[in-house]
Amino acid sequence: MDGLDARALLSDSERLRRRARADRHPSSVPLLVFAYLTLFGAPLAVARLWPLGQVYWVVAGPAGFLFVAWWYRRQQARSGVGQGRGSYAAAGVAVLAVLLFVPVLWHSPLAAVAAGLLAMAALQRNAYLATFAAVFGVLGALEDFLVLSNRLADAGLGGEHGQPVVYGALGLLLLVGGLVARHREDNPR
Repeated sequence: MDGLDARALLSDSERLRRRARADRHPSSVPLLVFAYLTLFGAPLAVARLWPLGQVYWVVAGPAGFLFVAWWYRRQQARSGVGQGRGSYAAAGVAVLAVLLFVPVLWHSPLAAVAAGLLAMAALQRNAYLATFAAVFGVLGALEDFLVLSNRLADAGLGGEHGQPVVYGALGLLLLVGGLVARHREDNPR
């Protein structure tokens, strides 16, 4: 095999590898699922409903992981391209176990959910998902302790509804990140 043919073969195999990775949608699927969960749960953060907002994540976090696992299993049956390294179902069960048996996290369940996303990103060597998981975890944990909504109130914004505004903004951030990831996955270089 001549050097030019070998380079062309390597180039073609690299292009196919990138296409297969993009077909998995390794970043967009988890980001979009957790974006919608965050946006749906934002109204539950109103002061009168606050405990319901915390319980929501104890259920919605693991359910989000199980939904992502189901989506990847369905995708694998249809196209042969699975979820890659790690198991979102196992991550969902682990997050549920941590949330149920570590009472300290009942006040900040988003930290456990973000840690599960971060673990999946690390297993899949997915820097894009890891970045958004870290931002989700840090901002979610800060808001769980009312740091961000109190800063909004100090600035004269948000008032009683500061917490839903912060969660809504966090959900929109994940949504934008998921849509950008989806565009990049659908149009690999």
